[in-house]
Amino acid sequence: MMKNIFKFSFTNPFDIYVGSFSLVLLVYSLEWSDLYPELDLSLILFFILTFIVSYIIGRSRYVNNRVNLFKEIQTGKFYWFFSFILLICLFFEIVNAGGVPLVLILNGSNFNYQEFGIKSLHVFFMTANSYFCTYLFHCYISKKNKKILLLYILHISFFLIIYSRGFFLYALTSSLFVYLNKNKMTFQKLIKITLAFLLILYGFGVLGNLRSGTDNYDEYLLKWAEANEKFEKSNVPQPYFWSYLYIASPLANVQETINRAPNVYFWQNIDLFIIGEMIPDFISKRIFESRNIKPKVMDQVHMALTVGTIYARPYKYLGWNGMIIIYIYLSIFVLFSIRSINSKSNYSVSLIATLNTLMLFSMFDNMIWFSGLSLQLVYPVLLSFLEKFRVDKNFVYSKF
Repeated sequence: MMKNIFKFSFTNPFDIYVGSFSLVLLVYSLEWSDLYPELDLSLILFFILTFIVSYIIGRSRYVNNRVNLFKEIQTGKFYWFFSFILLICLFFEIVNAGGVPLVLILNGSNFNYQEFGIKSLHVFFMTANSYFCTYLFHCYISKKNKKILLLYILHISFFLIIYSRGFFLYALTSSLFVYLNKNKMTFQKLIKITLAFLLILYGFGVLGNLRSGTDNYDEYLLKWAEANEKFEKSNVPQPYFWSYLYIASPLANVQETINRAPNVYFWQNIDLFIIGEMIPDFISKRIFESRNIKPKVMDQVHMALTVGTIYARPYKYLGWNGMIIIYIYLSIFVLFSIRSINSKSNYSVSLIATLNTLMLFSMFDNMIWFSGLSLQLVYPVLLSFLEKFRVDKNFVYSKF
């Protein structure tokens, strides 16, 4: 009993919340940039309180008995059909764009990758392919079938082809959580994952240098990111400053919003808060447009740093009430999702992995509002429902 109380689980969404925001606070405490404001004690206390509540919820049987159960799954032939559907979707999107985005960008074409995709089809393709990658990885580590591994590599490479680094990371992160569900974390594995993480961060830093368009990276960072003496004296390789900048910037924008936002009464923006923060973006954007209303935007420490955790915009709408409500909503959303399918379902592991990814990336933005992640949860719920209806003894709709 006492072991469970003090045990951190890498497959428990509420533990992921505690771990991810603790990482942000830790990175922020390095104070390598004068661009970032000092954190208020009230904001630190808010996070400590949510950490305590999250850890308590995560220890409950309601959660703990469902998130740590790995199930090996059988694979059928239907996943080839689903793979073919996604391949056709990709083909139509590339034809519509006039070429392969990655090739167009490498050739220096005037191509905006953020505008890539056929509106309705793009939402389905991106979310379905990302979830499919998670499910395929679950299939692979269950039976170690090399054909499934190749299919997984093919589908996750789709995101590189269309230059979607975000969805590539979502799929890769969900796959990691599937792996951690089967292979429990040990000290040796933690060291390996940490080293791999540091290597990835270094790679992102090198890419950041290349995208800056200058050869004098140190001068560039000093100019716009306001790197200070603490960073210079730390002897940390320069590319890691980019990682510090982007990991800590969401929290900096939260503090900047708190510093600048005027006091608001609870009832002033409650309707806009519900529309703008509690409803997926593909719906909320249409509601705002139909009412000719602009959603609230957070305050930023720099125009290039555009994310503010799950909490910045809620504060803009309702102050501290908004932050408290969105935390409660996030917790209820996760609890409901955990209970939405049977823990013995073929899709329970991939659903929990997707939930963990949603919780992890909440340190950057509101991932319930962002349909790119939240809509992925529809697929395991729907497929687990179809799982109950057998056509014959040897075929189940859910067995890809």
